[in-house]
Amino acid sequence: MNVKTVAVTGGGTGGHIYPAVAIAHGLRESMGDRVRTVYLGSPGGMENRIVPAAGIEFFGVRSGGFLGKGPTGKMKGLIRTAQGTVDSLKLLGKLKPALVVGTGGYVTLPVLLAAYLRRIPVVVHEQNAWPGLANRIAARFAVRILATFEESRNRFSGPERVLVTGLPVRPAFHTVSTTREASFRRHLLVTGGSQGASPLNRVILRTLPRLMEAGWSVTLITGQKEYRQIAEKAESLPEKWMEDGLFEIYPYADDMERQMAKATLVMGRAGASFMAETTLLGIPALLVPFPESASDHQRFNARAAEKMGAAVVLEQADLNPDSLMQVLDTLTGERLDEMSHRALTMGKPGALQEILEVLGHYLQESI
Repeated sequence: MNVKTVAVTGGGTGGHIYPAVAIAHGLRESMGDRVRTVYLGSPGGMENRIVPAAGIEFFGVRSGGFLGKGPTGKMKGLIRTAQGTVDSLKLLGKLKPALVVGTGGYVTLPVLLAAYLRRIPVVVHEQNAWPGLANRIAARFAVRILATFEESRNRFSGPERVLVTGLPVRPAFHTVSTTREASFRRHLLVTGGSQGASPLNRVILRTLPRLMEAGWSVTLITGQKEYRQIAEKAESLPEKWMEDGLFEIYPYADDMERQMAKATLVMGRAGASFMAETTLLGIPALLVPFPESASDHQRFNARAAEKMGAAVVLEQADLNPDSLMQVLDTLTGERLDEMSHRALTMGKPGALQEILEVLGHYLQESI
């Protein structure tokens, strides 16, 4: 049997790592023993823990960042990238992959440069509306550029090589039911992602009495870091809200797909994975972009969804109980229904399958 090796790389944040893991798993499920998937990432990054736990072979390469650093920091980043390119050249020489797939993050740059130098076809996947630096560089020599947002097409050199596939999401989001129980209250889910978002947590606590009065129930997922502090403050709230299920508070949610599915509206940051999940389920979103995201990509993501009519955007600098209630007061039942419809048109349930078809094409060419 002719077994093909595919090397996948992505790192730094879950937004780069989880799509890479989804692609690696998808290749194994679709091709079985005909493919070997390996992952090249930073030995000091999140991927060093996440990838082996997902049952994927992991190999470490050195890397360094440039953005937001002074001259000394940039020089160190360049040196680490050069060292990582040497690491990657050696690894790719041993692994002999037929294809290398990059999902962004600094660690992808030395890996994809090494693939280019070894004349191995490169495919990049960009999660955000504003492409990251590593993917913008790699796109110059990639055979195919896969994108989540149409808005990113013209932000790459060679837009004719861009295919908008969407972003793979966890399988549970494809099977969860979005049928909601009949209730006179609308339900707001607030989440800042796995790390939480302090500004969102604080504003919700301050706004809760007005939210209850306006007919909302609320689930607040604080993140582990702030949970104890927020939960202690919540003890001063009327017990009846908790007893009647009008206000729930959790540090995290293992069943995020179910939490989203029962929500009338989701409030959160504008990371690509979060947005892919809300649009797949057709859940209207109130987005508060993280103002310090790399290249301000969250603001570009949020504005793209707002332009499509799937979300409303409230900047963190403007976030307070008054502004939050003003936005919520505009979200009539009719408008929420329209936002839900627009979200579904943005969702890409076949994203992973389309990505796998592209990769399969280049694997066939390498035979």
